[in-house]
Amino acid sequence: MLIYNVITSICLAVMTLGVISVVVNLIRKKRAEKIIYLRSFKLGKSALIYLFAIPLYWIASVYAGNGVFDGFFVAVRRMGELLILRYDINAVIELASASRLFSFTMYFCFILVTLNALLFAVSLAGQRIWNYFCQHKFRHARKSKLVIFGNNEQNHTVYKSDRDRVKLIVDKIDGEKALELFLKNIAYRSVAITGLFVKWLVQNCLKSKRETVVVINTGDDEKNIAVCRSFTEYMLGLEEQRREQCFYLLKIYLFGDPKYERIYNDVVEDSFGCVTYVNKYQKIAVDCVNKYPFTQFMDERHIDYSTSLVKKGVDINAFFIGFGKTNRQIFLTSVANNQFVTQTEKDVGVKKVQYYIYDKVIAENNKNLNHNYNRYKNECANVNPDDYLPLPDYPADEHFFLLDINDMEFYNSVREVVCKNADSINFVYIAFGNDLENVDMAQKLLAKCREWGIENVSFFVKIHGDHQGQKLLDEPNCYAIGSDKKVVYNLENILGDDVFKMAQMRNAVYDLEYQIAFENSPLTEKRVLEIKAQAYKNWYFKKSQMERDSSLYCCLSLRSKLHSMGLDYVKADGAQEALTQEEYLNVYAKGDMPDYDYYRLCVDDKPIVHYSANFIPSRRRNLAIHEHLRWNAFMISNGIVPATIKQILEEKTPQGKFTDGKNYAMRRHGNITTFEGLLKFRKLVAERDKNGVKNVADLEELKDVIKYDYQLLDDAYWLLTKAGYKIVKR
Repeated sequence: MLIYNVITSICLAVMTLGVISVVVNLIRKKRAEKIIYLRSFKLGKSALIYLFAIPLYWIASVYAGNGVFDGFFVAVRRMGELLILRYDINAVIELASASRLFSFTMYFCFILVTLNALLFAVSLAGQRIWNYFCQHKFRHARKSKLVIFGNNEQNHTVYKSDRDRVKLIVDKIDGEKALELFLKNIAYRSVAITGLFVKWLVQNCLKSKRETVVVINTGDDEKNIAVCRSFTEYMLGLEEQRREQCFYLLKIYLFGDPKYERIYNDVVEDSFGCVTYVNKYQKIAVDCVNKYPFTQFMDERHIDYSTSLVKKGVDINAFFIGFGKTNRQIFLTSVANNQFVTQTEKDVGVKKVQYYIYDKVIAENNKNLNHNYNRYKNECANVNPDDYLPLPDYPADEHFFLLDINDMEFYNSVREVVCKNADSINFVYIAFGNDLENVDMAQKLLAKCREWGIENVSFFVKIHGDHQGQKLLDEPNCYAIGSDKKVVYNLENILGDDVFKMAQMRNAVYDLEYQIAFENSPLTEKRVLEIKAQAYKNWYFKKSQMERDSSLYCCLSLRSKLHSMGLDYVKADGAQEALTQEEYLNVYAKGDMPDYDYYRLCVDDKPIVHYSANFIPSRRRNLAIHEHLRWNAFMISNGIVPATIKQILEEKTPQGKFTDGKNYAMRRHGNITTFEGLLKFRKLVAERDKNGVKNVADLEELKDVIKYDYQLLDDAYWLLTKAGYKIVKR
C-alpha cells in the first residue's frame, strides 16, 4: 500500500500545484490574455490533468489484479474516456475503498476535468453572453451614447478614448474580427450598415432623449458619404419638431479625405445642422500651430515687446520637407495664423514668412491649392486696381523646389537660406515618409545645422506612434507632431477642443454685440439667452464650414498675439501667477483703453465695448492691424477673393439687402483689403446708405468693420477666463 500512496501523493501534489498556477495566472493576466488562456484549456494547456489520471488509473488497475503492462493499457483507455467526460468510478473502486488518499485524489482529478471543460465552455459562450448584455445596455441606457461606424484600429482608438458614454462599434463583424473586439473589451453590433439600422438608431435617440454621438469612419469615402446620406434622408422625412430634436440630440462626425472636401461640405450643408466634417489633416495642423506658433520660439531678439512688431532685419523662414496632405495642411494653417507685422515707411504693415517647400514631385500642382490658396494670385494679379479697394499683398512668399532629399543640391539649398541671416528664425517640418524615415531625416538635418553653426532652427517631425527612446525627441528644439491617437482619433478632440469652444463663445458674443448696436437698448436676461441659443443654432445651420473655421482660426491666433506682448495663457489650475484684468489691459492697451463706459453693460460677465470710428496709433491698433492681415490670409487661403467696389455698392441678396460684397457662394468678400481700405469701405457704404441721414459720421461708425479686428484681444481676458485659462507673463 505504501507504493500506491506515494504515487497518489505525487499526483495530488502536482495537480494542486497546477491549480495554484492557473489561479495565479488568471489573477496576473490582463483581460484579453485571460480569455485566450481559458480558451486554451481544452487545447492542451491542462493536459497534465489527463496525464496524471494515467498513473492513478494504472495503480488502481494493478491493485485490482491486472498485470503491470495490462494495467498501463487499461489506464490509457480510461484516460481516453475521461477526455469525453466519462467518469468510471467502478474502475478504481477497490483502491478507492482501501485508501482515502487515493479516493480523494481521484475525485479531485474528476473535479478538475469538469472545471476544465466548464471554463472552456464559458470562455466560448462568454463572448455571446457579454455581447448580448452590451447591446441590451446600449438600447436601454439612460445616458449619452456613442456609435462608431466602421471596424478598424482608428475607431478602436476613438472607442477607448471615451469613458463617459455607452458605446458601440457597428459593422459587419464575425469570426476573428468579433473575437478581437471581445478581447479588447469593445462592444459591437454585427449588422449591415443600411438605412434600416440608421432609422432604428435615430428613433432610439429620440425615444431616449439622450445625446447620441455618431462617428462615421469606415475607411471608404463613398461608404462614409452613403451612411451619412442615410441619416439626412431619414431626418428629411421627419416632422419639423422631430428634426429640431435631432439637432440637439444627434451629433454626427463625418471623417473623410480632404481631396473630397467640397463633396463632404455639401453633405454637411444638407444635414440639418447635425453633421460636422472632420478633416484629420486639419486637426493635426491646428494642433501643431496651437502648440507651436512661431512666436513660441521668438523673443526680444525678434519682437519689440513694447509695440508687438517684428524687428527690422529679422527673417522668418519655414521649410517643408515633403508636401503631402499633412505638410500641405500645416502650410495653409500656418499662413492663416503665423502672420506678423512690422514698421514700414508709412505705417504698420505685413512681415511675410518665407516658405521653402521641397518635394520630389511638382508640389504646387494640386487641385486644392489651385482652387483655394492660389486663386487670389491667379485671378487678381492683373486686375484694374481702380475697380477695387486697395488690394492686400500676398500673405506669404512660397519657394518651391523640385528636389528629392537624396539630391546633391538639397543640403546646399537649405544651407543657403538658414546661413544667410544670423538674425533669422527657422522652422523645419518633416513629413515625407514613415515615422523612422522622418526621424532619420530630422537627425541628419539637425547634424548639418550644427556643422554649419546654426542654432536658431526648430524641427517638427511627423510621428504617428509613440516611438519612445528616440534620441531626437530628447533634443530641446525637436518636436513630434501628427499623432493620430492623441490628436485625431480622440473623442474629446472630435467633439471640439478648447479653441473650438472659444470660437463658439466668441461667435455668440458677436451676435450679442451686434444686437446691442442695432437695438439701441439694454438687453434683458431673457433676450440674452434667446440670442445665445439662436447663435448656437446659426453656428450649425447658417454658417458654412469656412465661416466656422474663420472663428476657430481667430481664436487659434490668440497665443501668438499674447506672445508678441510677452504674455501667454495657461490652464487656470497651473501654478504660475495670473495677471489681473487691469494688469492685462495695462500691457495690451495702455493709452488706448477699450471704452467700457459708453454702454455700462455686461453680457455673460463680459463688458460691452463701444467702438468709435477713430482708431489712434497704439499697440492695440498694431494688433488690430495684425488681426486684419491674419483674417485676410485666412480668407485668401480658402479661395476667397476681394469684391469689386461696384459689387460692394450694388450687389443685393434675393431679399433686397445689400451684401457689401460678401458673397460666400461666389467666394468673394468686400473686406479683403488693407487696413486703410477698410476706412474707405465704411465711407462708401455709409454714403450709399445715408438716405437723408443728417450725421453721416454716426452712420460711418455704425458701418465700420475695423472694430471686429479689435474685439478678440479686447475680450481676451474674459474669453480665456471663461474657457478655463489664465493670462500669465511668458
